[in-house]
Amino acid sequence: MVASPLFRPLFYPFGFLLAVLVTAAALAPWIHHISHGSINLTTALGRGAMLGLVLAFVPLARRWQLDLPSLGLPHLRRLPLQILTGLLAGLVTMGLHAALLNHLQIRLIIPGTTAPEALAHRLMGNIALGLTIGTVEELLFRGMLYAAIRRFHGDAMAILVSTLYFTLPHFLSTKLQIPEDSIQWDSGFILLGSAGQHLLTAADTSSVAALLAAGLVLGCIRYRFPGALGYCIGMHAGWVAILKTYHPVSVFVPEIFSRLYWTVGEYDHVIGWLSTLWSLPLAAAIAWVARKRSLSV
Repeated sequence: MVASPLFRPLFYPFGFLLAVLVTAAALAPWIHHISHGSINLTTALGRGAMLGLVLAFVPLARRWQLDLPSLGLPHLRRLPLQILTGLLAGLVTMGLHAALLNHLQIRLIIPGTTAPEALAHRLMGNIALGLTIGTVEELLFRGMLYAAIRRFHGDAMAILVSTLYFTLPHFLSTKLQIPEDSIQWDSGFILLGSAGQHLLTAADTSSVAALLAAGLVLGCIRYRFPGALGYCIGMHAGWVAILKTYHPVSVFVPEIFSRLYWTVGEYDHVIGWLSTLWSLPLAAAIAWVARKRSLSV
């Protein structure tokens, strides 16, 4: 069958992810109960799924003989410099994007919210948050998933599949709150169903394109620097830090000041077609340099 070469790398990870999510949904009410309510149901589901992905991958990594270098992890002495380099790149690229949004009046800075000391404090806190998010997500997507797909299907498929599965979870969320006295054995499944419904209804084209483009940039960096996952972690962290800092001090004003309001998506009104416009050429340039280098070796 023509589709068979695509079926495994595209849909096997989906089955793996679905199994972990279902398990986390089944365990979430018990985790909430055991913690005497200190871990809410949503956190138990989300963090449980994340932990489950890591734990379930360990035996697979041993079976497929995936070591730390294949996961993109360098010697520990090199990792901090890689993360710092990626962080600076992420801060600059997303910072320029935020400045452009402000210049085009797609988003406007709220007066009185940008005192230098307060802004610097907010940015430092968001860098720490970004490093946490970047480390977890890059280990999952550009580390474990990329290595597993690359092991059997090559770099191109690894970039595409890791990008797809990096994008989808951003829309897998829910605002549903189940009252404490109504939590039952199936409450985790109710939350999971609500998150799935949100995924199907909230993924607008502009936001999906922006996240796919961002994933391609990170995937191409992973391809260009096979043993330097730290670059991906750092750049991811820099993007998160700017987004988390810029969003609360600015406001999206559709159609009032700029006809380019449509260039940001519904996901956060920051990323969208405009960020896609610079992300895709950046990804293509990194991939071209990597390809040219591999051919010259």
